[in-house]
Amino acid sequence: MPATKHILNVSIADNLRRTRAMVLEEAGFNVTSAANLREAEHVCRRAAFDLIIIGQGFSGDDKRRIASAVRTLLPAAPILELCRISPEINSPDHVLYDPSPDDLVDFVQRLLVPKGSKPVKLKD
Repeated sequence: MPATKHILNVSIADNLRRTRAMVLEEAGFNVTSAANLREAEHVCRRAAFDLIIIGQGFSGDDKRRIASAVRTLLPAAPILELCRISPEINSPDHVLYDPSPDDLVDFVQRLLVPKGSKPVKLKD
């Protein structure tokens, strides 16, 4: 059985942050959420993550600041930028354009769950 993957979910919008965390947790991922740069830096100093998701609600400058801080603290963690029109982070590892919750889960599972294994669902 594959180890549970850890995701940092950074979103300025409280409702999106909670919803994103809930759907990813239901899909079997361990999710820590942050609302801003300061919170993201705080959790990155205390834990390792398999993926960093930066939501679309931030300004381009804020997205770039968050990505820079994450890359400094956790250089091996890939960044998934969520955006509406075009990416604003310099060289994000992955980009999703305005994904539905199902699209997000499918994409994250393809990134983090080894081929041939099933994700562990925490809830049915």
